[in-house]
Amino acid sequence: MLSKRVRGGNVAYKVDILKAFDTLSWMFLLLVLTCFGFPFLFSWISTILRLVMLSIRINGSLVFFFPCSRGVRQGDPLSPLLLCLTEEVLSRGIYKFVNDKKNLHMDSPQGYLTPSHILYDNDIFVFCRTDNKSLRNLSILFKTYGDFSGQYVNNSKSSFFTMDNFARFVTKFKVFFLVVMVVFLSLI
Repeated sequence: MLSKRVRGGNVAYKVDILKAFDTLSWMFLLLVLTCFGFPFLFSWISTILRLVMLSIRINGSLVFFFPCSRGVRQGDPLSPLLLCLTEEVLSRGIYKFVNDKKNLHMDSPQGYLTPSHILYDNDIFVFCRTDNKSLRNLSILFKTYGDFSGQYVNNSKSSFFTMDNFARFVTKFKVFFLVVMVVFLSLI
């Protein structure tokens, strides 16, 4: 589908969330639970989160116990479910952008449906057109989501894929080039 010839082309944007389990805002998590209709879990999960204490080991002994202020425990069976619930907010944001035509859907061959995005753990794949409007709006969406949730894009592990129409093979560019392109296009 990346090879479908359209003006501007199609792009598959692989987004990695930076330390997804460690950076999740508790306030955002509790707000999401309430908005999704889990108020009975609110106090229970709030208590579990606030009971966590961290310490530093110096010369074999634990010192400096201090409370956490964000993140969910890795290895806890509930943590991936909580992470998925919070990422549902981002998923609905992308879906709304596509429906409001703020993010142009990737063109696909006639008769085929293309998803606008796929989420898996802390990786997100977004499929869209490479026009200036779509890329700028995606950038704004990820920044806004990061500001509210504490989960920002990990630029060093994220990348985007597009079809090189001259060489006819899929090329991989680092997100740095995408950011430069978006900034350049916004200056024009």
